[in-house]
Amino acid sequence: MLATTEFSYTDSNGDTQIVNMGDIVRANETETKIVNNGSGSYTYKNEKDKEFTIDVVNDVADNFQTIVDNQQVKRIIENIVKKTEGNILYDACNNRI
Repeated sequence: MLATTEFSYTDSNGDTQIVNMGDIVRANETETKIVNNGSGSYTYKNEKDKEFTIDVVNDVADNFQTIVDNQQVKRIIENIVKKTEGNILYDACNNRI
């Protein structure tokens, strides 16, 4: 099947009209932007030029229990643990593993 962005229809006068969806989208689309602020924070600017901050690190921290209770996440963590050998040390002073 050949993909196309055009379709045709017959109008009330019986004439065939061609509609190009690509042209319609280009004429109506708006640009949005997302900027990496570093350290897990992003700024999203929407179509109305309103800015929103996305704070991935704090969102994960605030939802940690929900995340680790997710069965898919548990399987990923379990697979990592099974493949890991050796000791893991945590430096609480510098918040590093």
